[in-house]
Amino acid sequence: MKKVQRLLITSLVCTLALLPVMENQVFIRQFTPTAKAAEADIRNTTETTKVKGSLKAAPNVAEVTDYLTLEAAMKNSAITEIEIMNDINFSNYTTGSAAEQNLTIPTRSLTIDGNGHTVDFRSRGYLMTFGSTPVNVVVKDISMFGRNYWGPLRLSGTAKKGAQLTYENVTYTGAQLTCSYEADVNIVGDVVNSSVNSYVSPFDGLTYITLGNQVNLEVTNINFLENSHYVGSTENATVIWLSYNGTADIAKNARVDLTRGGSAGEEGTTAFRIDGNLNIHDDAILNITTSQDSTSGGITLNNTGTQINVNENASLNVTTNGALSDGRNPIYVASGAAFKVDSGAKLVVNSRNTKTSAGSSIYTGDNCSFIIAKDGTFDVTSDGTGTKNLIRIGVNAIFQFADAKRVNLQLDNTSASSRLIYMYGAAGKLVVDVQSVKAWNAIGSSGDTGETYLWNPMYGMKISYSGTNVTTAVGNSINLATQTSFTQNFRTQNFKRVLFDGIPDVGISIQSLSDNKTATNSHVITGVATPGAYVRLSGDPAIPTGTIASQDFNDTNLYHVIADGDGKYSYTLPENTFLKAGSEVTAYGYLNGKSQTDTTTVLDETAPDAPTLNPIQDTSTAITGTAEPLSTVTVYNVLDNAILASGTAGSNGQYSLTVNERPISPYLSYYATATDAAGNVSPYSTAIIVSDTTAPTASPLTQYLTLSDIFTMDAKTLVTDAYDNAGIENITYTIKTKPDTNSVGYSSATVSLRDQAGNEKLITIPVFITDSNTTKTDQAMLQASNFKILTTDVPTGDAALDSLILSHAKVKAWDITTGADITNQVSLTDKGGLSSTPGQYIITLQVKNLEKQITVTVTQGSLEFTDVTETISFGAQKITSNNHKIAPETAVKLQISDTRSTNSNWKVFAQLESPLQTADGDTLPDSLAIDYGGTLTSLSVQSATEVFANNNPQSGVTEIDLSTGGDASIVLDMKPGMVYANKEYRTKIIWTLEDAP
Repeated sequence: MKKVQRLLITSLVCTLALLPVMENQVFIRQFTPTAKAAEADIRNTTETTKVKGSLKAAPNVAEVTDYLTLEAAMKNSAITEIEIMNDINFSNYTTGSAAEQNLTIPTRSLTIDGNGHTVDFRSRGYLMTFGSTPVNVVVKDISMFGRNYWGPLRLSGTAKKGAQLTYENVTYTGAQLTCSYEADVNIVGDVVNSSVNSYVSPFDGLTYITLGNQVNLEVTNINFLENSHYVGSTENATVIWLSYNGTADIAKNARVDLTRGGSAGEEGTTAFRIDGNLNIHDDAILNITTSQDSTSGGITLNNTGTQINVNENASLNVTTNGALSDGRNPIYVASGAAFKVDSGAKLVVNSRNTKTSAGSSIYTGDNCSFIIAKDGTFDVTSDGTGTKNLIRIGVNAIFQFADAKRVNLQLDNTSASSRLIYMYGAAGKLVVDVQSVKAWNAIGSSGDTGETYLWNPMYGMKISYSGTNVTTAVGNSINLATQTSFTQNFRTQNFKRVLFDGIPDVGISIQSLSDNKTATNSHVITGVATPGAYVRLSGDPAIPTGTIASQDFNDTNLYHVIADGDGKYSYTLPENTFLKAGSEVTAYGYLNGKSQTDTTTVLDETAPDAPTLNPIQDTSTAITGTAEPLSTVTVYNVLDNAILASGTAGSNGQYSLTVNERPISPYLSYYATATDAAGNVSPYSTAIIVSDTTAPTASPLTQYLTLSDIFTMDAKTLVTDAYDNAGIENITYTIKTKPDTNSVGYSSATVSLRDQAGNEKLITIPVFITDSNTTKTDQAMLQASNFKILTTDVPTGDAALDSLILSHAKVKAWDITTGADITNQVSLTDKGGLSSTPGQYIITLQVKNLEKQITVTVTQGSLEFTDVTETISFGAQKITSNNHKIAPETAVKLQISDTRSTNSNWKVFAQLESPLQTADGDTLPDSLAIDYGGTLTSLSVQSATEVFANNNPQSGVTEIDLSTGGDASIVLDMKPGMVYANKEYRTKIIWTLEDAP
């Protein structure tokens, strides 16, 4: 064999990557300033470090010292922060013309920090047109002067895009601060805004005429942030003009003071014109004042669908100081608009110096609403000598209040024709509920005393108007006299003042209740209420109807108890009656037309009865039984209180609880408890022992035995992985059936596993019997034997040859896993070239993963012994004095097989290996003989004696019977005097088969 030498070369490929050179990077770090939460959305979101003195400012910061550097910074789009370092005067604009000098600047977010300095902009006005860009512009810490009626800075663009214009700690004197309709304007800190027609410049002491009669602000949305303070005044104009669909929002704790000068000017009719909505939030204050003799109104809600909300604890104070006319009223609410004073809020309107004017202090259009909420305050007064209506309500408008803290309608007016309330048309209604009512016929009341009428308490009041006159008044009181007096005498056309005072609320509480009959609160109901309150109880069948008549003659209900002077009340149920768990018991308290309720649920403080627990098996998937309906049932292990299962009983009291961890260990004890919705736990149920219904398990161990081996009697050794849910210590192992070990192949045994409860499992043990011709693997066992065959018997076809091999080799196969006979799966993978040529051939057989080789010998044929009786015994004989011929005890036979292709005569000879003799050498010469029909021929050591001759040979097996009675038989020839007593004689016979002519 040539040796091939191969050189292997491994190629190593190395990929080299050129890494980019990283340049030094410049990072511009931005810092987010800390701001109040309410201010965070309107301030610049970027704060750039200010660098002063010898350090250079950041590129986006401009430090300006005069109007030229300020102007340059305003025009530079890269500048986002302007730091004003000195007081600045736009001295290029003289005292001459006040004409506006406007300049459009680049769009960007911008902060102008005055650093406490003063800037006189004169005629200069800057315009930023932001389009849809949500710019954020802040002006702060600055005092400003200006003549331009657009203001020093205004923003214009697309509305509702998030643009912000913020004034923080700013003082302005001049024409208008800004006209910025499309940006949201924000007021932060203290802002003082004075709109004047001229001012004296602090720089040169000269007077500068402004584009006069301007409002403070023309805006759509304005936010006065928390804790801010805005002081706005005009010389002759409206102070704030809120545009259509806009919102003015005065945040918590903010204060806005507006002073309207003159009676004309821009807008001209009012101090605060609202074409949108006004929200005054908690604890905020809005003060509106007109100057002496001004005929302007106070606040005008100008459009349908708009509203003013004075929220909880907020205040709106309007004071006018001149003659009034409708349309220029202290409060004007347009048709379809709404005005609401919320709980704890105050609306105070004081019309002074009205002289002979006829305008109303409150004027509402048609289909609008004017609502004073519970605990709200509405105080309106007016003086003068002219005939007027204090409050004018339009058609289908709503003017109502209920349980208000104070509603004071007061005419300090000398005209006998003046009226407190006018409702347009003949169907007006004033709806009032739960108030103490006072009325004065004449002016000059001091404080809240000296009233002409007192109606207390009153509720459910409905007062009908025709113009200024009350036509009917209905209402309820707790006594008939008060109710009748109100109905007959409440006529506002006869009054100069009406005061509706709040009636104290009725308080009531109820103590906890129980269903536990041993507890006092299962049959005695107690609580606390306003002293003198009438208490009615309900919600449980045990509570009977009350027996105490109501304080209110209109109320037909009967009450159970009246709270004492300390506010305590107590009611005892009839004897042997108790409250039921789960009942919702309500205490209703009533006093002076007001009521309140408190409800408590009767506590379930009575434990359920012990549940029942049905038998439990180790295989149970659910635990069942009965318990209080809808209670939570929990099953516990007696030993360690571990929870086996838990769930809820049905409305019928039946329960079925899923066991999550299965199987359940047998012989353990379990008990159950029931817990009701209130957490009361029942006594334990009777404990149940888990019964064992599960047989043990084990895996069989496959056994391999040699033919005729004795099978083991130890059943435990035949299995592995034994398991029982009660433990393997109590398993009994028994062999039920044994395998047949007398034949090669698959057999089986049966092993019984029985636990202490008698549960039995039968395990089948696979047993494979092998012999010298058997080979096995983990998958199969194969039996095949060597054999001989004559050349004449070797077939020529493959199929016939395969069949011959399988049959002569006695091939059989078994599946190790199943024990199944798989002989039909055996294949001949190599027949070794088997042919009729004499010789030996190696045959390879395969089944599954098993291969086995056998030897097949092909011969010309042979003449040979195939069977010879191995032992011949003549038994124990008596010694006699005569010759005695003795036959063998059993048959003596020889079998000769003749497979030769050409038959010839053959003979069988017998020869002794030694004389018949004892162990110590005593012999019986000539004692073994062949009996030929009575003629004896002794067998000797020296020569072979012919026993049989076949002169007519045929192929096949010839059997020679040497027993007595045949042509030739072997006998023992006993001669007297030759035999020793009590001796055993032995020898061996050599049989020779001779192929002779």
